[in-house]
Amino acid sequence: MWTLWASLTGVACMTGPADAQIECDRVYPVCVPAGLSTEINAEGKFGTWPVQVWCDRSDVRIACAETKGKLSLTVAPDAPPGVAWVRLADAQSASRLFALRIARTPVVVESEPNSRPDESDAGAQPLPVAIVGRLSERSDVDTIAVDVPAAGTITVRAMANRVFASPVDLVLQICDRDGYVLAQNDDTRGLDPQVSLDVKRSGRLYVRVFGFPETPNSTIGFASGPDYIYVLTASMEPSVDYFLPLAAAESPPPHVVAVRGSGELVPRGRVLPATLVSPPTAVDTEDPLAWQWLPRLAEKRSEVAGEVKQIVASELPIVVSGVISHPGQSDQYAFLPHAGDEYQIEVWSARLGFELDPRVEVLDESGKPLATGDDTGRNDFQARVQFKTPDDHPLTIRLTDAVGTGGPRHAYAMVVRAAHPDFRLTLPGERIVVAPGKSVACKIEVQRRFGMDVPIEVTAEDLPAGVTYQTVESKPSGETAKEVELVLTCADSAAPFQGWIRITGRARADNAPARTATYPLRPAVDLQRLWLTVQDSK
Repeated sequence: MWTLWASLTGVACMTGPADAQIECDRVYPVCVPAGLSTEINAEGKFGTWPVQVWCDRSDVRIACAETKGKLSLTVAPDAPPGVAWVRLADAQSASRLFALRIARTPVVVESEPNSRPDESDAGAQPLPVAIVGRLSERSDVDTIAVDVPAAGTITVRAMANRVFASPVDLVLQICDRDGYVLAQNDDTRGLDPQVSLDVKRSGRLYVRVFGFPETPNSTIGFASGPDYIYVLTASMEPSVDYFLPLAAAESPPPHVVAVRGSGELVPRGRVLPATLVSPPTAVDTEDPLAWQWLPRLAEKRSEVAGEVKQIVASELPIVVSGVISHPGQSDQYAFLPHAGDEYQIEVWSARLGFELDPRVEVLDESGKPLATGDDTGRNDFQARVQFKTPDDHPLTIRLTDAVGTGGPRHAYAMVVRAAHPDFRLTLPGERIVVAPGKSVACKIEVQRRFGMDVPIEVTAEDLPAGVTYQTVESKPSGETAKEVELVLTCADSAAPFQGWIRITGRARADNAPARTATYPLRPAVDLQRLWLTVQDSK
């Protein structure tokens, strides 16, 4: 929703000087608690102020404060945990989308100096707590003191690269007052670490965080920068680590299962509907820190492993989520195919922030392997197998860890689909700008799958008045087979506009699928819209 001059559709007309340009680099702090009214900083350059602020959640209201670069923020008391997406815009431009985490615990912002344990004692925090920080100084190390209330297990999770796109590979440590490292972790959820420690009594511990560049370089030493932003959450077990299923289908799953750090499955939680940016989000009814995006990986069904008796060809595609919880475990599924049809199985884990190195086998009735799939490429621990069934006899899908390991974080999402001709459209970015009287070309990558050998017509939807397009066609071969350019033309009289449009494709064949072009905003967030700015010609 827009917080200034907004329409109910989220589309706004703006006026302003032609030289106004937004160069917003980031917002900070990036985490706020529910029920709070506060100010956050929009860091960057602004040609005019105030600007417009768009947010995808109605329970988070943001507007420009009087001071340039300050945003007034109010979060509803009953706002669930998760992410609100924020965009700033003026008459000529729009910022990228910024992630703002909403917490249901106290939130504190780290303050310097805090490189040593003794420097952080004055700001010691009770648990649970969320800590916002930034490795901004040269070779910065941040230390946060936390008070453990009793014996148990403390878990600290970092959120930086996967949600905020911070270009940092963090390291987390739990230390004593002398700086002795009691527990350490580097990468658990992609580049974001998570660390746990069993403690025998109440007392004070110190969480230490430092980082290296997301892309390794020749620098010797810890990395820092204004974009090295993170959020740490610290709590005592039992706490929720993640939810099953790991993914959603055409509609959100009816229920979710919470998985605690110990691996215990607890049948509780609820699913929030998707926003214009985020996919459906799972939240816990008791743990205030627990939330998880549920990316859409299949069109029909999303199930949890223990609830699936058999997989039937007529009910595909389906995504099944489970956990290889101990070494040597194999998960097996009965599969009832159609004779002579071709199928594909994909297994995701690392891409979703988990540790399984999946291996998938398809066995016939005698137990003989019909097909086997392992890593799809170097450093790509996603398993994929494609096979054709000679008859309609039952098959078995067997899923294991390729090196025989297992544990609570060896979770997976397995997608089973018929290998019917299909395609995907991918956008190179999530914003596009056009001026009155001008045209702009939007490049779209076309990925043809399973023998898609017919033309694909690509069009635009939800365009504002005065902006038109000409349908472009991706042919099965030649220059347009893998990429096309859709040209948007803006009339001289077109009014200023900021808002979402869609790019869609449809194969030229009977019963052919229609697909919406997406942009991979985050590892679990495929944005299904493109932001269009029609500039003000005044």
